[in-house]
Amino acid sequence: MFIISGPTGVGKTDLSLKLADKLNLSIVNSDAWQFYKYLNIGTAKPDYKNLKIPHRFFDILDKPESYTSYRYRRDLVNFIKNNNIDFNKILITGGSGFYINSLLFDSDNLNKLSNLIRYKYDNKSILWDRLNKIDPDRAKEINKNDYYRLERSLDIWQNLKIKPSKFKPEFKPINLDLNKKTNTRINLIILVRDRDDLYKRINSRVDEMLSSGWIEEVKNLKNLSNYSSWKEFLLNKKPIGYDIILNCLDSDTNLKNLDSNNINLIKKLTRNYAKKQLIYFRMLSKKLINNKDVDITYLNLSNLTSAAVDLYIKQLLNSN
Repeated sequence: MFIISGPTGVGKTDLSLKLADKLNLSIVNSDAWQFYKYLNIGTAKPDYKNLKIPHRFFDILDKPESYTSYRYRRDLVNFIKNNNIDFNKILITGGSGFYINSLLFDSDNLNKLSNLIRYKYDNKSILWDRLNKIDPDRAKEINKNDYYRLERSLDIWQNLKIKPSKFKPEFKPINLDLNKKTNTRINLIILVRDRDDLYKRINSRVDEMLSSGWIEEVKNLKNLSNYSSWKEFLLNKKPIGYDIILNCLDSDTNLKNLDSNNINLIKKLTRNYAKKQLIYFRMLSKKLINNKDVDITYLNLSNLTSAAVDLYIKQLLNSN
């Protein structure tokens, strides 16, 4: 099994298509918003219906509902089993780190995490001190300004009464759920680019999305019988750009173009998201490299700025 991930705009789709073609692989989606039917242009979903390479797990959700990483792992395992698919002939690609993580680590803990009650912490300035009193080992691993991880750690304590430092996922790759303990290859490839190169690609892609009909795509959601649910879902979950376009449509039903301020805001939010993704994937790579129980055939952080995709694929195949 190949896993190709990395930040938005880095070039995952291009590399995945070329590698899948060379090795006769099926592509499986692990990008959160590409699971949803009707969300195509703004999610950079490939035109998979017109490609010869089999694509799985795109457009699997036709209503606005959350899709947990635990459910993703379970559904993928069942899909592989029920369709008698060769585990070693699939290529999983996408930039949603939690879904990638769910394929590598214990799903029981993931299920517990997905069902945590999220508490509201009004005074964020005392979160680190609060965690430090409960679990100093976990507190020293988290920056005092990393409110997301501080809140998640406190949620674990509030819900489960387990110290967050003791609530660490066990390395349990998906092949164990498939009863494949031997002759299994997991090739994990994290793609990166130089920052200026990545940001330039992101800015260009936002322009391309808008010129390809992104606004019309959002307008078409109004034709759905459950449009109000979709609107509420998108405004709440905020997939980048969709909430901005929806708000603009509320003030101008004949909207054809976004103003420069909104376009620049979408670009900025996308760049910020890519930055967070890079941090996550570097942490994941470090966790895998430093874990003595991890057995992955191939783990690589590859900078596509310094290598053409075709050349990189050649190097990759030679190393395997």
